[in-house]
Amino acid sequence: MTDLMPPPAYLAFDPAGRRLRLDPHEPAFFLNPYDAYAFLQGAADAFFWEDY
Repeated sequence: MTDLMPPPAYLAFDPAGRRLRLDPHEPAFFLNPYDAYAFLQGAADAFFWEDY
């Protein structure tokens, strides 16, 4: 994980446990989910989305 972009403010990611907390109803995510997707693509191949 080099040059990893910072996560959006509404997203919490634990890289050691590969666990994600993100409410898909969050207005910032709903309006532009691509910032979160770009971060996650660089952060982990797979992760556990705790809310689902």
